[in-house]
Amino acid sequence: MKVFRASWPRLARQIPKGLYSKLQYSFVAKNKFRRRPLAPLLLNISRHITLSNTSEIGDAFVIPGQVVKAQEILGYVFKAPEILWEALQAPGSDITALNGRPIPNGNKPLAGVGDKVFGLLTVLDSYERGDNTASTAVLLRTVVSNYQLATTCDNFGLTECINQNPSGAGVVSPRTRADTVEAIIGAAFRDGGLDAARQVVKRLKLF
Repeated sequence: MKVFRASWPRLARQIPKGLYSKLQYSFVAKNKFRRRPLAPLLLNISRHITLSNTSEIGDAFVIPGQVVKAQEILGYVFKAPEILWEALQAPGSDITALNGRPIPNGNKPLAGVGDKVFGLLTVLDSYERGDNTASTAVLLRTVVSNYQLATTCDNFGLTECINQNPSGAGVVSPRTRADTVEAIIGAAFRDGGLDAARQVVKRLKLF
């Protein structure tokens, strides 16, 4: 899979012949903008466009602005940024598939992965400190809680990165914010294993 980042020289070298027209007309149709020169158009697309399905542009994945911002917040660059893009999908968002794989429930399945990974990391961290089982149980109830996760999502600016459900009128529920943090942990685990997930958890100061 080819990944296009917000860098015009790189895009100019890597853009496949014929892809520009598809991107341009898709962007114009969705945003009702006039046709623009290639360089600023592609930069604008790479920062702001929301793709309903990557099949619209073949096998290319244009990194959305939310992914770029989220990576900066997390201090971790994904080898497969489309995994992070999945983690930022609120249920009911306009993204229904990635890489040909349906994601009808947004980031919820990935949040399930992140929940287990976060729990494992919490228990391992407790074990390495020599905590007793009672202390570990209390830690799991407090740290791995929806309230804590939703607060973390807000405090670190990740709420602004969520690709929301259009019917939500700009409001992101606490549950969706909590699921997004867990989904991001799950995405990091899928992208780089337990070490990457631990890096993200520590960056977000979850323990």
